[in-house]
Amino acid sequence: SDICLSTGSLSFDATTFEYWGPLLNGGELVFCTPQVLLDSSLLSQTISEKRINVMWFTSGWLNQLVDLDVTLFAPLKTIVAGGDKLSPTHINLLKRTYPDLEIINGYGPTENTTFSLTYSIDQELESIPLGKPLGNRSVCVLDAYDRLTPLGVAGEICLGGDGVAQGYVNDLELTNLKFTKHPLNASKQIYRSGDLGKCLPDG
Repeated sequence: SDICLSTGSLSFDATTFEYWGPLLNGGELVFCTPQVLLDSSLLSQTISEKRINVMWFTSGWLNQLVDLDVTLFAPLKTIVAGGDKLSPTHINLLKRTYPDLEIINGYGPTENTTFSLTYSIDQELESIPLGKPLGNRSVCVLDAYDRLTPLGVAGEICLGGDGVAQGYVNDLELTNLKFTKHPLNASKQIYRSGDLGKCLPDG
């Protein structure tokens, strides 16, 4: 019953979710022109006419659409948003307007196959967590000496698991800079995201 509207170009890493999510699980994938995506009224019309109920949004685009026309989201059942820190102001407005809309904060870089952590936002929040690792993914927060930080102490978010890349093609220097051994399992590697975060007591 899921009908997903593709919003990115083929080269955008989110298409791993947009294309293969519906196509490998019996859903429906819908395409539209860039002109539709850039015009909120045409986008709203397409969402309604094609019965779209699942979409991915970059956080900036989501904010822009919420400001322009929050009714655009009425037909949707699930949205995944990310690519940057989510705005609590915009997310909370969506939750107030559409309490049953499932909003998922999808965090992760291309180097760990698009999504690494997710958080399902089920209430209004002042700060939106990144969430917990997806299946077969791992996350650790490291200090400047590559040691695990204690709960509540900020450090660099490092990602691992089945989705992590082997490195950058023909760029050993950057590979060595961004990929390192997992602190709990030296046979595995993790990707240094460059983002700061901390682990909360609830994980």
